Amino acid sequence: MKKTLWLNLVVLVLLAPAALAKEEPLALWLFDETHYPHSNLTDASPHRFDLHLLEQGQMVPGKFGNALQTSAGPGYAICNMDASWPVMGLWSLTRTPRQMLEPLAGRNWTFEFWLKLPAAPKADGLVIDMGWAYDPGFSLVLQAGASGFILTNAYAGQVARFPADGAKLADGQWHHVAIGHAAGGAGLRLYLDGRLQGAREISNIAKQPVPGEIPETSYKAFQLGDISRDYGVFRQHRFNLTLGEDRNAGKDLEMLIDELRVLGSVVYTADFTPPSSLSINYGNNPPAPTKPWGPPLLFASNAPAGAVRLESRKHVFIDEVLVDSKENIELTVNPPTDPQTVNIHVSAPVDHDGKIYTLEGTGENNRHNPVSLWCSQDGLKFEPVVVNLIEVQGSKSNNLVLLGHPLNFQVIKNDDPNAPADMRFIIMGQVAMNGIYLYTSPDLIHWRRNETIALPLLCGSSVEVFSDDQRGGYVTLLKRDSSTYNDEAPRQGNRVSVAFRTSELRKPWPFHKMRTPVFDQWQMPFAAGEGPVVFGVTQFGGVYGSGASKYKWAPDVYLGFVRRFNRQEVRSTDLGVSRDGDKYNVYGSKRFYFEGGFSYEGQKIVEAMIWPGIVRRGDALWQYATIATGAHGNGMRWSVRVKQRLDGFVSLDAGTQGGTFTTKPLIFTGDRLVLNMKANGAVRAGLLDESGKPVPGYAVEDCEALRTDSIAAEVTWKGKKSVGPLAGQVVRLKFELRDAKLYAFQFE
Repeated sequence: MKKTLWLNLVVLVLLAPAALAKEEPLALWLFDETHYPHSNLTDASPHRFDLHLLEQGQMVPGKFGNALQTSAGPGYAICNMDASWPVMGLWSLTRTPRQMLEPLAGRNWTFEFWLKLPAAPKADGLVIDMGWAYDPGFSLVLQAGASGFILTNAYAGQVARFPADGAKLADGQWHHVAIGHAAGGAGLRLYLDGRLQGAREISNIAKQPVPGEIPETSYKAFQLGDISRDYGVFRQHRFNLTLGEDRNAGKDLEMLIDELRVLGSVVYTADFTPPSSLSINYGNNPPAPTKPWGPPLLFASNAPAGAVRLESRKHVFIDEVLVDSKENIELTVNPPTDPQTVNIHVSAPVDHDGKIYTLEGTGENNRHNPVSLWCSQDGLKFEPVVVNLIEVQGSKSNNLVLLGHPLNFQVIKNDDPNAPADMRFIIMGQVAMNGIYLYTSPDLIHWRRNETIALPLLCGSSVEVFSDDQRGGYVTLLKRDSSTYNDEAPRQGNRVSVAFRTSELRKPWPFHKMRTPVFDQWQMPFAAGEGPVVFGVTQFGGVYGSGASKYKWAPDVYLGFVRRFNRQEVRSTDLGVSRDGDKYNVYGSKRFYFEGGFSYEGQKIVEAMIWPGIVRRGDALWQYATIATGAHGNGMRWSVRVKQRLDGFVSLDAGTQGGTFTTKPLIFTGDRLVLNMKANGAVRAGLLDESGKPVPGYAVEDCEALRTDSIAAEVTWKGKKSVGPLAGQVVRLKFELRDAKLYAFQFE
């Protein structure tokens, strides 16, 4: 019995470090961001004590992914900032990281990082320094010659000196450094590359209380409107954290630092093997790049040379890419119909388990921006989903799922069948003054901000995202405002939409690094030439948002519901269509997809804007929109649901005089031809051989006229349905339409 108990204790001791390492950190800076001026350096812990890259800092290849490199010179490598002060931004008040400081005041904690020195420092230099204003706080100094560390922890009233092997530390290689404190036990310990270092020398200093909330005097100091941006002034009224120098921008240390983690427990009690990367992207089982899970793209901007291998794909007539010749046929945009009032604003519906969910934020540009979860059975009446997650005024009985996170965002259901469970739903959104971030969730309730920033950019009010099954990966579109331009991003006279694409969702997204990023009046670069313009300015106005998505119910179809506004700031919805998701054609010159001019509840509607997201119910598609009686949201406003037929956005139309068109050569599989059509008159179809001659038995004259409104009308030729004998051969289709619309066709 005693032997068994002893063995169990040994097992527990051996397993304890690994178990503790999985706890939520108090702070975790992975430094995997792409180098770009003033990029946000993400704290991957739940506490979000983000840092901000300044002029003396560089993002360079690190131990795992990237690392922060600090250099000597005037100014700072990083600073900390708080997104709750968007007007001042970089030069604003900051939050006090009490979750991290309170354990340092005498409880258990571990502080670890990877360090690389280009050379042994000639003088003492600061690894980290943090505290309220310039008051005594917590700092770690690397002594001259890398001969040891000096830890000052005013919150615990201690100074500790640890000797180190300077020759080893300064050998130009990466070394793991860990300092831990065990309350009431072994006290302070330093480990270098997992080996306990020599005896430390500890002395006592005056204790400093952990700073509390921001004092009223600091609020007043920042309300004075001082725009001098003098760090010496601002730092006297906020909590400050620096790396590579002290808070007075002195004691510079040239170093590379990677994966800096703070934990509220003792992780290491004996010699150990340094941990592998703490990052999802660079750990033991990193995610693979997303591969296409749909069919290859059939079209780029034009039909491929030779016969089009259509096989059994549905072809939707969003354009004339498959049309070879036509007579009295017109491509027509079909607006949605049947607007009905919705009880809340729905800007991104998510169809899941037969219900429609939506996340709604207030749009407030500060830490309070609450995001709530709603659900509907009928698509019109949405009810709050009580999740008991976030306490407000003493109660968790509410539908809040996020607080103080994304400002402008879109939520989607991830269609990638290979995505891990915790990425079932994703958000791309702008965090006030902090850039564009990814959030992931397994259930629409529990959300986690990604461990690194997606794009180190700010933008206008629109952040939109969709997944792409045919090309693999994800696309985000941002609104680029009219003031953001220079020689690399010429102004188009108005707002536009720019796009970014990635196959590695959790890593920083690729973008073009501008020689001179545009800051405008902001503290981070404002989206300009970092991404290509996808929806530009037309004679009908600039872009308020793109509403772009990959159409789910037919291949090779990308749609954009472009919210445009004209010089009178009246907003209408232009339809954009694409075969590859890069180059779109818009139809505003022919007809807007959704615009004012109609009456609703006895009022004349001026504005009509479709929001991203499409829900299918049977043969109908539901979209959500905002309509208003005044320009730019003025006057009376309604959130409405509108309807569109399946594949019905655009059609090839003929009037009562009739018209015909012939397709380019194609090869199909299947044994019957079905049409999505609506005919007050009639539709007939025939098959031609490669030379353009009617195939015997399948000529247009043999076709029985279709007079119906159906998404799957079967074509017959003198009672014969099967086209199987022609499968695999090169043929053309010829259609005759009279007072009819043709939306799509498919060989099944």
